[in-house]
Amino acid sequence: MLDKNENSYGSKTGLVCDLTVVKLGKKLRILGYDVEIVKSSDTTTIEKVIKTNQINKTLITKSRKLARKLSGILVLSNNVSKQIEEVMSKLQGITRGNPRCSECNAELIECSKENVAGKVPTYVFESFEHFKCCPKCGKVFWEGSHFQLRGIWNLADLKDFKLRRGEPK
Repeated sequence: MLDKNENSYGSKTGLVCDLTVVKLGKKLRILGYDVEIVKSSDTTTIEKVIKTNQINKTLITKSRKLARKLSGILVLSNNVSKQIEEVMSKLQGITRGNPRCSECNAELIECSKENVAGKVPTYVFESFEHFKCCPKCGKVFWEGSHFQLRGIWNLADLKDFKLRRGEPK
């Protein structure tokens, strides 16, 4: 049986997305996965990142060569929603944490509506009650008005989800 911090690839929980799947990496962060995004497809660079801190991380890539050499997850689809489905089916042993900032990977925290005044557009402030904030970079997140599912707070289904983000002011 797998430890809750291990995946079926035998490594501690942690994912690395290379240059070929940056958008996917950002979505996986929002879903609560610890994802390091490496904007490179150089084997040596990625291998160093995967093996940092004595914690082996699982590579996610569209490169057959890298997936084979580094025992990573090969993503076949070009559609991000389908990529999420592909990857999630292979990561069933990994426990997701709280949603993370799509930009800096810090865990998002609940923040009061009063705390986001002036940091989000007026119509967003008036239309939404629940917000999450990044304690590291200050970005504010909320459910997009087109978000037809249960929301990022309790995401169960993955079809075409989006999360809106405001820049810190």
